[in-house]
Amino acid sequence: MFGYAPEEVIGKTTEVIYARHEDFLEQGRVRFNPEARDVSAPYEIEYRRKNGEIFPVEMVAAIIRDAEDRVAGLLGLAREITERRRAEAAIRESEQKFRSLVEQAAEMLFLHDTQGRILDVNRQAELSTGYTRQELLGMTVFDVDPHSHDLEGLQRFWEALSPGDPPVTFESRHRRKDGAVYPAEVTLSKIALAEGAPILALARDITERKQAEDELLHSRDLMRYIIEHVHSAVAVHDRNLHYIYVSQRYLDQYEVKDPNIIGKHHYAVFPDLPQKWRDIHQKALAGEVSRADRDPYYREDGRMDWTRWECRPWYEADGAIGGIVVYTEVITEQLRVEQALRENEERFRTLVEGAPDAIFVQTEKTFAYLNAAAVELFGASSAEQLLGQPVMERFHPSFREAVRARIAQLNRHKQRVPLLEEIYLRLDGTEVPVEVAAVPTVYDGKDGAIVFVRDTTERKNLQAQLAQAQKMESVGRLAGGVAHDFNNMLNVILGHSEILLEQLTADNPLRADLEEIRSAAHRSADLTRQLLAFARRQTIAPKVLDLNDTITSMLKMLGRLIGEDIALLWKPGSAIEPVHLDPAQIDQMLANLVVNARDAIGPRVGKITIETAQVEFDDEYCASHAGFLPGRYAMLAVSDDGHGMDQETRAQIFEPFFTTKDLGEGTGLGLATVYGIVRQNRGFINVYSEPGEGTTFRIYLPVYVTEKPAQAATKAPTAAARQGRETILLVEDEAMILTLGKRILERLGYTVLDANSPGEALELIEQYTGEIHLLVTDIVMPGMNGRDLAHRVQDMYPGINVLFTSGYTANVIAHHGVLDEGTHFIQKPFSIAELSAKIREALDAGPSGNEAAP
Repeated sequence: MFGYAPEEVIGKTTEVIYARHEDFLEQGRVRFNPEARDVSAPYEIEYRRKNGEIFPVEMVAAIIRDAEDRVAGLLGLAREITERRRAEAAIRESEQKFRSLVEQAAEMLFLHDTQGRILDVNRQAELSTGYTRQELLGMTVFDVDPHSHDLEGLQRFWEALSPGDPPVTFESRHRRKDGAVYPAEVTLSKIALAEGAPILALARDITERKQAEDELLHSRDLMRYIIEHVHSAVAVHDRNLHYIYVSQRYLDQYEVKDPNIIGKHHYAVFPDLPQKWRDIHQKALAGEVSRADRDPYYREDGRMDWTRWECRPWYEADGAIGGIVVYTEVITEQLRVEQALRENEERFRTLVEGAPDAIFVQTEKTFAYLNAAAVELFGASSAEQLLGQPVMERFHPSFREAVRARIAQLNRHKQRVPLLEEIYLRLDGTEVPVEVAAVPTVYDGKDGAIVFVRDTTERKNLQAQLAQAQKMESVGRLAGGVAHDFNNMLNVILGHSEILLEQLTADNPLRADLEEIRSAAHRSADLTRQLLAFARRQTIAPKVLDLNDTITSMLKMLGRLIGEDIALLWKPGSAIEPVHLDPAQIDQMLANLVVNARDAIGPRVGKITIETAQVEFDDEYCASHAGFLPGRYAMLAVSDDGHGMDQETRAQIFEPFFTTKDLGEGTGLGLATVYGIVRQNRGFINVYSEPGEGTTFRIYLPVYVTEKPAQAATKAPTAAARQGRETILLVEDEAMILTLGKRILERLGYTVLDANSPGEALELIEQYTGEIHLLVTDIVMPGMNGRDLAHRVQDMYPGINVLFTSGYTANVIAHHGVLDEGTHFIQKPFSIAELSAKIREALDAGPSGNEAAP
């Protein structure tokens, strides 16, 4: 034990073997006194080996006495306890780990005897019950579980329970220190300990689990309630297609006589099930979802219903497919109602979309719906450009305050708005006079209004034309009456002047004054003749004339009128029918128009073009042009490349005595005379002019017919308008002509993209992704002329054909360099037949269907 030989220690003091000799001496003083007779109780002390290693020992000792009972020495018995110390340390460590686990356990731990007395608890028991450890150690388990009823039976069960028996688990209700009662799950087992076999009780607060279970039960009941009350019939099958649940609606819908089908095979209940459904079931069992929104179902009596169904798998908690669930709903009546609703909506949409007036719906002061006429009214390419945009932005600023008040009246007070006149703004800022009426409505669940809008531009233009015509008629009547009376007085003046002149000698000083009087009378007579021509009361001698021959005979005289610096071009049309009017009137009209053209060109080199052509106006064209009548006409056009006129000047040029010339350079009756002659012969006159772009006067004279009057009114058959299916981009800055042109082309079968300006046209084609086969554009427009626009469009659509339109003649336009010779061109006004022929001519002349360039 010590590593010494006996002789090495015999005779030496005990210091050689004790690790700390002072401890040994202290133990001796404490444990042994001279009177001691018994062996000492075991005690532990540390020894030291020869090699210096310290080790623990357990020893007992007794005093040795001699014959006289005197202390003679000390007998010690020692046992090394190094391994025991290690085992004890391991046990302590294990107990500490166990105690740590017990204290950290989520369950309450109670160690009690078979009488229920609590022997030990863990920390969770303190937290869950609200008692301290000391309080619990003085209690029984019945104090925390007062709901145990058969206490004696429970104690007998504890005593019969043996260590090693399987644990027993049950639910009970525990009470906390504050009196609160909560559900608990208890697990009991008996453990073998040295001091007996106490009961180990593990308890868990299952309040949350109980709540979850209650919620689950409630959820199941709720789901069953919902399933039983939804519109769909529901059937749930296991993997073998046995019923595990069906709703009452399912039993009723499929007329199942036996309600006890749970557990039965689906094909046993429906033995004649089509193969289609058997395949659908197999797909669902493989994880595939099948559905149909509209499927026929034939009943046993032959009736057919429409159903909507879905078949899908349902899954177990582990993700495995547990079976299939089928939802079906009979939708026969729903489809019938939907069909009726669609028909009603289609009728309503047809009425609204086809309405000639604009109709839109506003909710929350924004556009919620617009029909096609409203989209066109606001100058948009589609309704999407306006939907959601503020309605107020489309009103002229001077009307916005009043409009806000009316919107409030509609939205809040549900009062309709009577017919009012307002001014709308197109997207490009153009003002449009309109008549507006509105009624309150609810649209998509929002308060709003249906607004009915009529574009009054054409009506106002017609009213202005009517007022102008009435004014001209009134002035004409006045001028005619004055001229008639004035002619009588002029006859008296001229007669007396000539009598006096015959009586006076050549050297009479009064003769010069009389000559001046007679000259002034003659000039006044010329004025009265012009007034009478304007008033359509001059004396005429109409004849059947070949218009080309008549104009040809006047060319030399007209050339002398305009001088050498101005070229006079004569472009006679072919196959022109004769006209019936006084040749002198043609002389008057041409002389006045040519002189005006000369003055417009001014002191510079220029060109005047005279043209003729045969034209025909149809009912649709005349309906949109006040004063025009359907029929065949000979057209006479006089064009110049002078300084042109603005809109304000054009509106007054036919009024008597209106002139833009300096004082003394004109009477202002030249164009009034032309106007009077044209109207006297039942014709029409149009003028086309823009500042800096020259002027074209176009006169339409009815052709002469030889039939009887009754037959004369019958129109000759016209060439049928040629149809097409291509897409045409129409660009025109005059809103009325743009609207009419689009309407004509769409009636001919074409798809029309319309733009009110070159800028709008370029924006439109940048957004348009389809094909455009032909560009139809006016030539003289603000900002950009038609030729430049055509070049821009041809960059985007290489090879696209172009048809130019204008109120000017083709020769005048070509002179300005706006139109190259040989380019497709049509003059305004034109009939449908003329336009359709020109469209086809342009489309068929070269490549078409070009796609937009990248």
